[in-house]
Amino acid sequence: MCLSLQISRSEATIQDPTKLIIKGIVPTYMSLDSFLDASIFKLKQNQKEDGGFDYNMQGELALGLGRESVSGVLPLFLF
Repeated sequence: MCLSLQISRSEATIQDPTKLIIKGIVPTYMSLDSFLDASIFKLKQNQKEDGGFDYNMQGELALGLGRESVSGVLPLFLF
């Protein structure tokens, strides 16, 4: 189970993860497998769907329940 996020990043995020910007939390829970399946499908259609390394661009790798764009997930470790 994962919490859905809207994120943006720069190239510096690869070396320093604190550069990741969370623009919003989407009120949709999804499994990691469903997010990975949706993101692989989107990236096969268009390589630019991940948003690239620009803070102004936001990717859309999956859709939330209210048709919100989801570009990342945060796993919830409940037990």
